[in-house]
Amino acid sequence: MKPLVHRRNALVKMKSALLQQFHDQIQYDYPSYKKFFTDMECKTSLAFFEQYPSSRTLKDATVEELAEFLRILSHNACSTKRAEKILDLIEADAVKERNYQSGIDFIVQSMMRNIRYILEELERIDKLQKKLLKEVGYQLETPTGVNTVTACALVGQIGDISRFKSAEVIPAKEKYVLKICWQPGRRCGKIDAFHSGWVLVVCTQS
Repeated sequence: MKPLVHRRNALVKMKSALLQQFHDQIQYDYPSYKKFFTDMECKTSLAFFEQYPSSRTLKDATVEELAEFLRILSHNACSTKRAEKILDLIEADAVKERNYQSGIDFIVQSMMRNIRYILEELERIDKLQKKLLKEVGYQLETPTGVNTVTACALVGQIGDISRFKSAEVIPAKEKYVLKICWQPGRRCGKIDAFHSGWVLVVCTQS
C-alpha cells in the first residue's frame, strides 16, 4: 500500500507543478482564461487548451464550430452561450501574437497532455487502492471525512493494525497522530483535528 501512496503523492505534486506552469504561461495569451471554465482540470478545459493553446488558433473559428467542439467534450454541458462568451472575452482582450508563438503553443499543449495523463493515472491508482482497501478489511472509510485516499495513506503509515494488542498512540512519521483502540464486537471510527495533524480513533473487533 505504501508504494502506491508514494506514487500517488508524487503524481499529485507533478500535477500541481504543471498547473502552476500552465497558469503562468496562459495568462498572457488568454488574460480572461479563468472565466472560460469553472474547473480548469475538467476534460473539456484540458481539451480546449490543447486544441486552442492561444487566441491566434481561434482566429478563424466560428461560434458554431467552437460550440460543437465544446458540446462533444462536455456531453452537451457546454452550450453555444459558452462558446460566445469565450470568443467575446478573447475579442475584448485583443492580445497580440508573440514571437515564437508556435513554440509557446506547443508548450501549452504538452502541459495539457501531461496533466491529462496524470489524471488518468490517478484514477487508475484510486481504483486499485479501493480494491486493496477492501482486501485488508480495515473499513477505515467508515469515519466521516475519511475517503479512500486518506484511508490508504493511513494504512501505508501504520501497516498491519492487527499487530497492536492494546490501545496505543502511534507517533506519526509525517502529519498523523494515530490512536488505534480495540473494543470487542464493535467496528466504528472517529476523526478529530489535533494540532497540525489528525487523531484517528479506530474501533474494530478484537
